[in-house]
Amino acid sequence: MKSNTRTVKYFDCQVSAHANDKNLGAIDLPPRSMADLLANMKAHLIVDPCHRRNRTKTETFHIADIQIDTTRNKAIILINRSDTLAADQAISDPSSAHFNVSPKQGNEGNASSAHVAINLIPVRGNTYVTLIEDSIGISSKDVCMLIGMVLRSSAIANRTFFYVNDASGDPALRRFAKYKFLFRGHLSASFEKELNAGVLSGLEISDFTKAAVAFDAAATAIEQKKVIYLKPRDKKHPVWDTVKSVCKTADANQFTSVRVVYTDDANFARKVELDARTLQLVNEDRFVKKARLENFTVRLDTGFETVQGEISGKMYALL
Repeated sequence: MKSNTRTVKYFDCQVSAHANDKNLGAIDLPPRSMADLLANMKAHLIVDPCHRRNRTKTETFHIADIQIDTTRNKAIILINRSDTLAADQAISDPSSAHFNVSPKQGNEGNASSAHVAINLIPVRGNTYVTLIEDSIGISSKDVCMLIGMVLRSSAIANRTFFYVNDASGDPALRRFAKYKFLFRGHLSASFEKELNAGVLSGLEISDFTKAAVAFDAAATAIEQKKVIYLKPRDKKHPVWDTVKSVCKTADANQFTSVRVVYTDDANFARKVELDARTLQLVNEDRFVKKARLENFTVRLDTGFETVQGEISGKMYALL
């Protein structure tokens, strides 16, 4: 990470809501707008900072700041990470033989920050174009998990916000909405190039939409997902053409994702999961479309307490 540049990645953020009914199972609900959800999160974080720790309890993630620009219909979230296991920072100047180490104290950890910029006008349905700053130890999956945790915490503290009217229109019947955020990466040009240079090993098409279906009377055996395995016959056919065609067929048959298993031109085995409908990346940051932010007037640190103005301005300009 340099002090004069930043890299951002392009995602679509899909927002969905559902309620659980003892007779009907999971029921899809119309979600609130992104602006409403972010405003609710911002208010809740004042009361509960909602720190999330990793399994080894050496890394802590939290949302340090949320800014909502209603004039430009854009918002930015600042995600912070503290890593207590990271090595102490060393600074040197060889010309003067100066060398200094800054040891961490107590529960301190090395800090890193990622700005997450969101266009509040949906590109379609409840999907919003999002930029995530490339930062040490903060992936799109981390952002998704942290937002989910804050929303669950807010739902406990402020249940009224999460109630919505039933689709029947009956004012006496209200549903408690549970929200889910999904980040789907925009494909970079390098992904198609690597696929066509490699060898396709197989494809797995999956459907997760009926995960609650019981296969026995006592409901002790529950469907997790439906999977079909495909084996390519013609390994000389362009891999990307095959993948696009399989995704189209999978979507037409109501399958939600396609996992591509291939060997790249360096003979490394790879697995990449795509959304069958949009051909966007699922929990995969490597091949996501990127943009570089440059020409800053100040030196940038690895982490920030609040949203950094120049970074947010340049990210807004790309949305």
